[in-house]
Amino acid sequence: MNENHDTQTAVNIGTGIAPLLMLFCLLCMTTFAVLSYVQASAQLKMSDKAITRMQVSYTQIEQRGENR
Repeated sequence: MNENHDTQTAVNIGTGIAPLLMLFCLLCMTTFAVLSYVQASAQLKMSDKAITRMQVSYTQIEQRGENR
């Protein structure tokens, strides 16, 4: 009595490399997007401060010129 039974002992999920690569790319792009946003926000604040300083400087120069 020799019966062939096909029994499968391992479970194959079948994830593959493509979905894992897509997930990795998605995480990288999200990280770079957040970093870009933070950098742009910091540069905007810094340029606003520079504009304010220049306006104050020009106002002081104009006031000194009018006092002469």
